[in-house]
Amino acid sequence: MSRLRTILFFLIFSLTAYGQPVRIDSLKSLLGTDEDANVAWNIEHQLSIAYAESHQFKPAYHLSLKAYATAQLTKDSAKMYNSLRVNAFCLGKMDRVEEQVILSKKVIAGLMRFGETKFALYTISSLGTAYMKQADYAEALRWYLNGLTIARRNRITFSDFYHNIGLIYYKLKAFDKAAMFTTMAVSIAKDEHDPSGILLGYSNLALIH
Repeated sequence: MSRLRTILFFLIFSLTAYGQPVRIDSLKSLLGTDEDANVAWNIEHQLSIAYAESHQFKPAYHLSLKAYATAQLTKDSAKMYNSLRVNAFCLGKMDRVEEQVILSKKVIAGLMRFGETKFALYTISSLGTAYMKQADYAEALRWYLNGLTIARRNRITFSDFYHNIGLIYYKLKAFDKAAMFTTMAVSIAKDEHDPSGILLGYSNLALIH
């Protein structure tokens, strides 16, 4: 493993602990430093995610397109769809919801086809949120329930689905179902020691009751 690859490996798995500004600066310093398309893609992809997590959605959007172009050089379909996953997420955050919906459906199908189930679930969650923004609660519920089925089948815990399904049932005035799913979301948050998830769940339960 080259020195640069060693640095990259360390950055990807360790820099989060130092905060996003340090992570972003460190990854930016590595852009264009390696001719290996796989290494270049990892840098670009991780940087796009770091920007997105810092709510800097425009640079995240542009980096995800750059990462997609690099992924095409590797001929790795999973890399391509993961780049587009970040791109679709950013489209939603930039209020380009109709574009987000179209791209997300393509991304979900691709990620599932190439075994990237967990990342497909992230995109399903974002797609459901997009439909909620459009007040299309039936379609949002359909996607969330589909995502929950996939998560359960693959033994993946995904508490966002429970929170959001509970919220949709609340908006549809199905209060018993809203309370049931929200209570399950709180239980999962407790198991995962997730204070923000616990707080969100109890806030939603107060709203429901």
